[in-house]
Parts: sequence; C-alpha cells; structure tokens
Amino acid sequence: HGTSALFCAISALGRRGNAVNLGRGQGGQEWNDAPDAEVSQSTSPLLYTGDTAIGFPLEGSKLSVLVEHGVTLELTSCPLDRCGSQRTTLYNGPRPRNSGLGVVRDLTLVVAGDRIFWAFVDAGLVSCTKTGCSELESVASAWGPSSVAADRDVLYWVDSDKILQRMQLASNAIGPVRSLTEIADPDHLTMNGDYLYVTDRDADLPSISRVHKDGTHDSQLVVADEGISSITVAGDSLYYASKILTGRIVGCRPEDCAKTATTLVAQRWPAEIRIDGAEAFWRTDTRFSYQATNSTLDPESVV
Repeated sequence: HGTSALFCAISALGRRGNAVNLGRGQGGQEWNDAPDAEVSQSTSPLLYTGDTAIGFPLEGSKLSVLVEHGVTLELTSCPLDRCGSQRTTLYNGPRPRNSGLGVVRDLTLVVAGDRIFWAFVDAGLVSCTKTGCSELESVASAWGPSSVAADRDVLYWVDSDKILQRMQLASNAIGPVRSLTEIADPDHLTMNGDYLYVTDRDADLPSISRVHKDGTHDSQLVVADEGISSITVAGDSLYYASKILTGRIVGCRPEDCAKTATTLVAQRWPAEIRIDGAEAFWRTDTRFSYQATNSTLDPESVV
C-alpha cells in the first residue's frame, strides 16, 4: 500500500434529504481490501453543508456545488479548506426552459475552459462561467443528454438516439462520433486518456463499457455489477459506486476489472464520485441516505 490519501464525501442528512454535507478525512485508513462485511464506515469533519445537492465539479482546490431549490437552481463555489465560510454564488435562478418541474436526477458537472457544463435530459447542455452568470447559456439543445464528459477543450455526450456527440469549444462545432446502440440505456459518462467510459443502467446487469474517443474500434465491456450508480477514472484505475446492499465504492483496473475489483469502502447509497489528484470525493443519494459517511482512501493500493 502507498501513503494514505485524503478522502472527502458529500452525504445527505435527514430522511427527506434536506441537507447535504461534504466531509473530509485527515490521514486515516487506506483503501480497504477486506471482505465487504468487514469494510467499516468512517466519520470525518464536514466541509460543506447546504440544501439538496444534485451535482458537483472539482477543479484543483475549488469545489462547486449545484443545489436544487424547487423550480430554481443555485450554483455555488468555495475553496475546499474554507467551504463553510467563503462561498460565492455563481448562479441563482430558474432551470433552463423545457427542463420540467419534477425532481432533477443526478447530474454530472464538468469544468472545461472558463465554463462549468452540465446536461438536462429534456433541455440539452447548459453552461455557466466559472466567475458567475446571470443566465444559463444553452450549449446544445438536442434532446437526451444525461451526462457530459470533457477532454480539455472538447465536450462529449450521448443523445437520445444513442449517438455519441462531440463539440469543439473553440468553434462550437458539433458532430457525431459513433453510434452506441449496443448500450441499452447510456447514463453516466466520464473519460480518461483515449477512452470514454459509459454506464448502462438498464442492462440485465448494470455495466460499464468504454469506447475510443475518436470512435474507432468496437466498444469494450469493462465490468458488469449490481446497482452501478456512478463512475470515474483516474490514472490507471476505474472507480464506481454500487448501491447494492448498503452501498459500496469499488476500484479496479479497467483492463481486467472483474479480476481486480476491490470493495474500497462501505458507503450508504453512494452517487457521484470524483477523484482529483490524491483526493477522492463522493456524494450520497439524498433520496435514501440517512447519515453523513465518508472515509480515507489510497488509490495506489488498487493500481
């Protein structure tokens, strides 16, 4: 095992999910490869407390959180080490037109260039500058994107026809990359190196596949597991959240995930996962979580 890394977690408090907290571990235990029943839940100081968070991007030492207030949205930003006292409101206003009035599902937010991007299934892609905006800018109005991934100055998403789309931010040029019809219901999307990773939530057994970002070659099944709810890739490792039983975070090598998959920490109803350098972050699903939980992870132990 390598040196212990810090770990952060966003968790919902309360039966109705009326508060969301970001916790941070200081040192502590490493990635845990013990049997699931022996993986313990940890408690760490909280970094963020607020209303129902539906997504969060990370950029270095800065955290942004998108919060739902009924029919309005609030995007705030803060330094990780002073999130309780130095929050800046980047956007506070209505949802995009046509985004509906129901509860917003989990959103994936990404930072690319000078903007923060995210997707609404029924309203397309929107963005707000990192310094704040009075209105959300419509980036692509196509129906269907449930998740967006960024590669420096390029955005990727899957539309309602299961077409992987690519947008060059410098020119705003949008074009298809390839069809993903072999994936029943593309959901979460992330990228690392030459590959885009996408979850299939409606498969007989939820799964994660990867495709070349240039559209060449067939898609490759990485892993199938129960209750997959979110993914991220960092370095040589893939991490995904599973809501099976009480919930868990799993790490593996994408090339042989079935053989190297390890339950890293037990976490009730884990949702979005982020890893930035030596730090890892996750948010618990506000519809099911009853308490704040988080742990300390060491990514080197699964590489």
